[in-house]
Parts: sequence; structure tokens; C-alpha cells
Amino acid sequence: MIPAIPVIYRHIADRYRPGETVVVAGSLALGARVAQEKLGVPLAMIHLQPTAFRSRFEPPMHPGLEWIIQVPTGLRPAVFRFMDYMIDGIYARPLNAFRAQLGLSPVKRVMDLWWHSPNLTLALFPSWYAAPQPDWPPFVRVLDFPQFDATELEAKPHDYFEDSEPPIVFTAGSAMKTAQDFFLVSAHACELLGRRGVFLTRYPEQLPQPLPALIRHVSFAPFGRILPKASVFVHHGGIGTVAQALKAGVPQLIMPFSFDQLDNARRVQSLGAGLSLSRATYRESVVAEYLRWLLGDPSFRQRCAQLAPAAATTGIIDAVDLMEANWSARQRAIACET
Repeated sequence: MIPAIPVIYRHIADRYRPGETVVVAGSLALGARVAQEKLGVPLAMIHLQPTAFRSRFEPPMHPGLEWIIQVPTGLRPAVFRFMDYMIDGIYARPLNAFRAQLGLSPVKRVMDLWWHSPNLTLALFPSWYAAPQPDWPPFVRVLDFPQFDATELEAKPHDYFEDSEPPIVFTAGSAMKTAQDFFLVSAHACELLGRRGVFLTRYPEQLPQPLPALIRHVSFAPFGRILPKASVFVHHGGIGTVAQALKAGVPQLIMPFSFDQLDNARRVQSLGAGLSLSRATYRESVVAEYLRWLLGDPSFRQRCAQLAPAAATTGIIDAVDLMEANWSARQRAIACET
């Protein structure tokens, strides 16, 4: 993130044409916020996960800070200030050094309010997944999941999904290269259950060798094609993966690794759409027990079926409409001023 700040700023500065340019940026593109403040660029900031928003009423759950839900509501802002002290120790110094080069004053508590765009900040997850809180910034608009699903497809895994017993699908995320323990435990759990599994990863070097006969490896397959045919989906809890699983109506078992994944696992479990296990408790006997629960209790699949239609609604069109409306309003305001 830090080396990208000046790079993103310069990309925007080189292309910005006043009155003709709107910038759309993801959560970590801090250089876009700098461009907004220095150049007056209209900016829509996109946050894909609820952990981007602080709230003393429903605090996000970060790894190592799970205990915050036990802290009285009135004391939670103090926890946030401590978090900001740690975060600013990493990000604020290089950010402010670059800002100083541009003649901008320093900022602090970078990931509290500053990283949201006061022009327009979009939360691309539905309110039934994470309800807006009274202390969220007033310029935040909550929409639906964007529901991106790539179309690339590896050599047809369809035959493995067409048999009478749907397989259990496992993935640790598209970027994960060091999930050896996850896949090894998952393979043993499938053997304990006598159930077929699909291991989805671009990095086969992290898979146990040889793979058990019940397991098939697939480098890539669109979730929209395979998850509706899965019995259970076991994964890391990334927000895009969660959204696709909810859309497919498949029960989930989530083992979070880091970032927003712990918070997503808590939300999925609260919705009744799945269960979660910590990395420390992800052991073959426990995984097998949880999979039996998900496979044997029809309430999970019934709840997933209830949520699927709402999860299938995309927020992209509404997001673009809001961006255009925001840009048009700014243009009218500028015209009135001149």
C-alpha cells in the first residue's frame, strides 16, 4: 500500500481533466484520497467488506481483537484509538511525507474517517449482511454485493459434479500459496467421512501428494458454475467468496486466515448459512464433525435457499447510477458558483 500511494496519485494527476473525470478507487488506494484533496478530483471510494467501517455499536471483528465485542459500548472508541495509534505508526508517516511534498497538511487516524471519500463512499454489501450503524459516516451508501464471477474454465470438472452425491468444495483463496495444513486436514476429513472433495487452487504444490482417490484438484473454475452443485463449501472467508457462496445457496464452513475473513465468518454463522472454525481448531476430526453437521441438518440448506435470491442481486448498476448522480450534482454546483 505504501509504495503505491505516489504511483496512484501520479496516475490520476496525469489523466485528470477537470469537469470530465471521475475516479473510482478501492479501499487500499490511499493515493486516490490524496489526489482528491490536492486536485479536487471527484472520488467514489469502494469498500467491499464491513470491516472498513468502525462502529461502537457493532464493532468489526479483526484478528487478535475478537474480544472487542466483550468491551462495553462506551469504551470501544478507546480501543479504536489504540488501533489507530498502531496503524498510523505504519501508514501515517510515509503518507504524510508524501503529502508534505504536495503542500498538504498531515493527517492522522488514517483508517478511521480519512480513507472514506466525503464525495461518495459505497459499501458494496447488502444491509441484511451488515446493517448500517448510527455512527457510520453520513455519506456512505450501502448497496448489494458486486457479484463478480470470472468465466475462465479449466478442463471440465463437470463430471465430478454430476454424480448422485455432490462433492465438498475446498479453497483457501486465489492468492493463498501456503495452505498446506488446510488442504492436508481437509483431505483427511474427506477420508473420515468417505465423501468426495474438490480442491480448488492455482498452486498445486501446497496439496498433499499423492491426493487421496476421493479428492480431485481443479486449478480454476467459476464459482457460479460449481457451487450450486456442491454439498458444502469450505473456504477462507474472503468477501467475494462469501458472496458467491450465498448466491449459490450452499452451506459454508469457514476457516479464516486474516484480514476481514474472521468478521465475514461471524456474519455467515449469524445468518444461519454456515459454521466457522479457527485455524487452531481446524483438525480432521473436528472438520469431519462440522461437515456432518452441515450435511445432516437441513436447516442450513433451507436458510441458504432463503438468502440466495437476495444475494444474487448485484450492486453494480446502482453504484454506477450513484457515481453519475454525484458527478452531475458537483457539476451543477460548480456551474452555479461560476
